[in-house]
Amino acid sequence: MCFVPHGYPYNLDIPYLSAPLRTDMGSDQTSEDFQIILLQIYPQQMYISRMVASTPLTPAVFAILLSLAEGDRHGYAMMKDARAPEGGGIAMGPGTLYGTIERLMRDGMVAETGITDNERRRYYRLTSTGRLALEAELTRMDSAVAAARQRGLLPERGRS
Repeated sequence: MCFVPHGYPYNLDIPYLSAPLRTDMGSDQTSEDFQIILLQIYPQQMYISRMVASTPLTPAVFAILLSLAEGDRHGYAMMKDARAPEGGGIAMGPGTLYGTIERLMRDGMVAETGITDNERRRYYRLTSTGRLALEAELTRMDSAVAAARQRGLLPERGRS
């Protein structure tokens, strides 16, 4: 799957895309295995091929996707999850949270469930596109941690 940022021309053709994509493709993949999705949440191109991303997610996007990976959530629950160390340890205000959710919904990474337990609370879920982006980011982070451990910057097992 290939993610390209908003503002890219909509008439991208496969010959243009195939050059950068073929460097990431294994022998069992072809350019037809990739789908183009226009995203507005990335500052640069993000290629997802075999779950390897070239551009990191923002902390807010990562925290929201990580929270939704556990199941459907409403906004306040996502804010609480993000504040916890295992959720990213970031404090998001309502403007950041709902602005990011709006962009994620527009880009097809998050969807409203349509279920509510009161008139003001909306629940959101992670889509398959959102799950791919989260998995790609986790793979990228895992590679970075492995490199840091290899260089002796982190202990070999767990936290110190």
